[in-house]
Amino acid sequence: MVTTLDKSYFLASTKDILQYDLMEYFKDNDRYFIRLDRGEDLFISLETFATREKLTSGHLSGIGALQDCELGFYHLHSKTYDRKMFSEEAELLSLDGNLSFLEEKPRLF
Repeated sequence: MVTTLDKSYFLASTKDILQYDLMEYFKDNDRYFIRLDRGEDLFISLETFATREKLTSGHLSGIGALQDCELGFYHLHSKTYDRKMFSEEAELLSLDGNLSFLEEKPRLF
């Protein structure tokens, strides 16, 4: 069964792509293929998706583009991050992470 989902969750459709707000996704067995639209917040969108799909754990990989993003470098000796904001659009060559739970909410690491 294929469904298109909006903020209220349920609107029937016959398309092969499912949708939450702007995000579109396709489910193949236990895998999800997700496409975010320009302007969607990467982490908020994926964590909301995990909540709605009742995912308890997982692995994430992807490519794409980012805008208004913050990158950080962790200094092991001082246990601090150096962070820098990038407002221009940049290519995301590799996204790799895990879905887990922190304080009973899904989080991407």
